[in-house]
Amino acid sequence: MNYFPLTPSQLAMQARVADLADKEIAPRAAGYDARAEYPRESLEALRDAGLWALRVSKEHGGLEEDLLTTCLVVEEVAKKCPSTAMCYKMHLEASEVLHLLGTPYQVERFVKPLGRGEVFATIAGGESWGPTGTDWRGSTLEAAPLPRANRTILLDNVRKSYVTSAGHATHYTMFCRVEGLHTDGPPNLLVVESDQVDWQVLDAWHGLGMRGNCSAPCCSTARSLRRTCWAPTNRPPPSGAATSCPCSC
Repeated sequence: MNYFPLTPSQLAMQARVADLADKEIAPRAAGYDARAEYPRESLEALRDAGLWALRVSKEHGGLEEDLLTTCLVVEEVAKKCPSTAMCYKMHLEASEVLHLLGTPYQVERFVKPLGRGEVFATIAGGESWGPTGTDWRGSTLEAAPLPRANRTILLDNVRKSYVTSAGHATHYTMFCRVEGLHTDGPPNLLVVESDQVDWQVLDAWHGLGMRGNCSAPCCSTARSLRRTCWAPTNRPPPSGAATSCPCSC
């Protein structure tokens, strides 16, 4: 039953993904869950169908589908493999801000590769506070900002308690505070390439029926981020203006 009237193009996409999920994703789902194995082949099947770039504009190589179509696509994947659907959904969420608010630099470095199926992102979430990232008191307390020096941002002992695709994603999107930027309102949002941060996976993931999505707690070791990009979370940049960025990109 659909609660929204679907257009012919939405029905066609729904049928296309249902067929792909039935043939390419469903046969592997039980094995992934039994072995707690990351669903790499199933995610690659989505990439080969162009679906990693589902929300990216056609101008930048994507499919430029709307939100309802996105829901239909994730739903069809989830029917066959919840772990694959979780990883894929987090990728769509993590990459959304870049193709909506990306600067010209970020479009070239992240959005166009995303359109080519070269970027698989995730959210490094589950916010904790204090200098060690292990203070779980109320989040209304001021968070310790990430330090900056020599046009770099330092991630040292920053804990994220819920990182889907931990150790497998090419890019990690995380909320944080950055030294020298605003301290009130929405937090800063960093998009970090995987080779620019040393994540230590702290524990295994044992989600019932979703053991393959690797949603593990992680902690970073000392690393200066020289190619980290920041995206605004409070408002779009003025038309024609460059977006401020801690790494001066």
